[in-house]
Amino acid sequence: MNRKKIIYFIFLILVLLAIFISTRSPAKPVAAPEPSATPAEGASVKPTAKPVTQDIWSNWLSEIRTILKSNITDIAIEDSRPISIYKQEDITGDGIPEALVDIGTGGAYTEDYVLMMMEKGKPVLAKFKEQDSTVDESEFSEGASVRHGEAIVMLPDQNAIYQGSWSTDTNAKIDSCTVDAYKWNSKTGLFEYDSGLGILLAADFCKKIGS
Repeated sequence: MNRKKIIYFIFLILVLLAIFISTRSPAKPVAAPEPSATPAEGASVKPTAKPVTQDIWSNWLSEIRTILKSNITDIAIEDSRPISIYKQEDITGDGIPEALVDIGTGGAYTEDYVLMMMEKGKPVLAKFKEQDSTVDESEFSEGASVRHGEAIVMLPDQNAIYQGSWSTDTNAKIDSCTVDAYKWNSKTGLFEYDSGLGILLAADFCKKIGS
């Protein structure tokens, strides 16, 4: 065997040996996924999203329209726009929100609203006992001009709703500010006029209007 054949033979043996060793090498272990971080014991966990208050009123607009047109005859319902749900707050404390409904009409600078509530799973107009003891549905207004304004505020923490009204003089200073408040009475099923609550609420309301 000549010198070239010997070199070739040795080279071939080395190549085969390298191939054999590489096929016998153990596979690298697959790293286990790291466990997700967990809060320390007693630590608070932030929610991923804030809970959303359920809208239970938007699907009742057709029924609400019928109720309004059957019960409110002194105001043209939907005179300028379709009715809509303006606000939803639980102001009776039963866990079901009441709704301020925009009835689609209003004055020169205000829009008119009524309060509706659920009774046995159906929408009904809320009843109000006025200062003179008469009981009826009440319309509320909201809006403002240069010198006059109206606002509706629902108070879940006090089971109440109020209408705030104000006007200003020629120097844009408040010259009149009043609050008419109604508090829910679960025994009578009425929102009853509460002059004392109105006086208390007016102090803060009128201060904010004048600031």
